[in-house]
Amino acid sequence: MPETPTTIIRPNDNQRKAQLDAKLTEYQARLETAKERCPNPQIRELASDYWDAYYKSKILDTLLKTGEANSEAIFDDTIKDHTKAVPRIFQNAFNVINGYVADGGKSIKGGTGLPETD
Repeated sequence: MPETPTTIIRPNDNQRKAQLDAKLTEYQARLETAKERCPNPQIRELASDYWDAYYKSKILDTLLKTGEANSEAIFDDTIKDHTKAVPRIFQNAFNVINGYVADGGKSIKGGTGLPETD
């Protein structure tokens, strides 16, 4: 996996941006599924699949909207919004998004990868 910076910069490549946008939609759907499976927020925050989808959505949404995603700023934001935060899952999510931006996910093991776009 590429070395993870503290800030990821949105790519200029329109195809990659379209792939990332489609990936964000996938992560948002995963997040909604996790919320539906466990409607109680206190219990839901104990589930790793919730955090994985939440962090990936938040990182990717920030990247696409603002042009960059800073790990410290996003994690600090999460701590303000939630009673719990899971640094290990956050760092993995940040690494995954960085891998998608850096090399299209070629360096990522497992997962569903970036979707094909026209």
